[in-house]
Amino acid sequence: MKLNNTGALATKIYVKTNDGRTIPFFNMDDLRKREDLQLQWKEHVIQKNRKKVEKEKAAEEKARLAAEAAANAEEGAEPPKEEPVEEPVEEEEVDPADDFYARIASLSQEEIEFEEFLAQVQFKRTTEINGYSDAKIEMTFIPYKLTRAYQDFTLFFEN
Repeated sequence: MKLNNTGALATKIYVKTNDGRTIPFFNMDDLRKREDLQLQWKEHVIQKNRKKVEKEKAAEEKARLAAEAAANAEEGAEPPKEEPVEEPVEEEEVDPADDFYARIASLSQEEIEFEEFLAQVQFKRTTEINGYSDAKIEMTFIPYKLTRAYQDFTLFFEN
């Protein structure tokens, strides 16, 4: 991007998002780390759902055995002997991983594309231009994966 200052005063230029937020630095390692975390989140959810299904099946089996024992007791038959099993106290498990992974999983597609763009395009976030001179803000593209390579930015000038 080429800038031309036709005034006498030097100017500091900031490249920011359209809503004025500072653009974070994001590299390929950050991108790979986020992708790994997203995979771990999916595996975590699958494992958690599997445990939930197992608990539900165990509860159904327990209810079936209790109903069977009650039916046998009504008929006067001797109930089958079972070893007493200590029932674990059912508490809502608070998994600390849920909060950690939830932040990663809650990223919108737009946020993911923005991070992918930042990981692939390197550029200076601030520059100065002297009076009556030109300056360039160079952007270097380092392709990593197919993604949208279109992004809007706003330049903020400060004298």
